[in-house]
Amino acid sequence: MNIPSIIGNYVSAKSMWEDIKEGRSIISKKPLSQEESVKQLEERLPQILSAFSWGVIGFFGNDEITLRNELGPAIILLGAHDRSSLLTEACSYIKEIVEYSKKKNIDLNRILENDPAVHTNFRIASLLCKLHSKTLQKDEILLLCSLITPRSNQEIFHQVLLTLKEYLE
Repeated sequence: MNIPSIIGNYVSAKSMWEDIKEGRSIISKKPLSQEESVKQLEERLPQILSAFSWGVIGFFGNDEITLRNELGPAIILLGAHDRSSLLTEACSYIKEIVEYSKKKNIDLNRILENDPAVHTNFRIASLLCKLHSKTLQKDEILLLCSLITPRSNQEIFHQVLLTLKEYLE
């Protein structure tokens, strides 16, 4: 996936997430009942987590110059232009979704088990967030590498591996 696609999905997910948190329909923007709100969240979690996970992967896997060149006018939509800020924001969304889902008694693993690609990218993004916040444990580095390596034929994951190498040096 390329940066413009990642940004487009990321911005869309931010809007959806705000509606979900506010208990509004993401389509009609009308208030939802508690039950409808939880149902909407469960239905949209894979899509939203996918977009935020790709955001983390894309922001982590691209250097500052490439990101600035690729972002162009999207900087206005994102509200930030530097790699660290974008990565921190994307990670905060993932953390917020995990906490919100727990509060609503939603089992993320159960929902994501039907979509292995989203689940794997979510796991990669979660580990990259821990690395970015300097809370990644040594055993998690091996897990991260084992999740990324089979995808390294895709340019973005190859770049993530190169950035990961820089982090670890």
